[in-house]
Amino acid sequence: AISQVWLDADQAQKALGKINTSFLNEYELQRYRLTEAHLMLKRELRLPIESNLDDMAKYFTNCKDEASASEAYYIQGAYLNYIGENTQAMQYLKKAESYPATSIIRGMTYYKMGRISESEQLYEIALENYHKALPYLEEAGLPLYLASVYRELGRNSSEGRDEYFEKALSAARFMKDSILYMDIRYAQLSVSQPNSPEIARICQYMCHEVGRKRYAYDLVKYYIRTHKADSAKIYLDILAADTTAQIWSEQQHA
Repeated sequence: AISQVWLDADQAQKALGKINTSFLNEYELQRYRLTEAHLMLKRELRLPIESNLDDMAKYFTNCKDEASASEAYYIQGAYLNYIGENTQAMQYLKKAESYPATSIIRGMTYYKMGRISESEQLYEIALENYHKALPYLEEAGLPLYLASVYRELGRNSSEGRDEYFEKALSAARFMKDSILYMDIRYAQLSVSQPNSPEIARICQYMCHEVGRKRYAYDLVKYYIRTHKADSAKIYLDILAADTTAQIWSEQQHA
């Protein structure tokens, strides 16, 4: 279950379901709960009510398992980042950074710190954290997260932008993930050709075929620029009717 959390959430869920917790000692039970919390965060962007990650981290520290303590702090930081409590999230991520960790946890800790710094418009600090994340994610060998870091480097770097985006696209091609590929291509065009017809086509695909309604935001702007008021109204209505898109728009405004 632990090894599958990052690779295949369904397999991790099946593995956890086969474990009879009544046979676990205290350490194993804590590790089970940590894996359960990590899996739920990845699948549903929330944590089990019974999770007390602070206590878990302290427990693992006392057990000399600092990698698990780092993971507990990372999970708490990632969750706080998701619900918008970025100041607290950064505090937990810095705690995660202060412990030895597996490559993937260390890499994702720096990645999350980069995203938070970027949202606070601290672009130099964001770039520094993204660069710190790269060697750990490369060592872990997880192309999905490498693609994400290269995408962010491409979006925020003034030098080497094309190379970063190409590496991100290469990782998406390796995974045969067309949605990730389109998302990265969208990010690339957003900084190089924001008014191009291609970016409009990508947004239409992501909005209609994938169901990510927030891409309607770019289509509203595109059709206003091209003086197609009826089309702009269609996508404005889509955006206004979608709760997830509203939350995303509020975050962009903030």
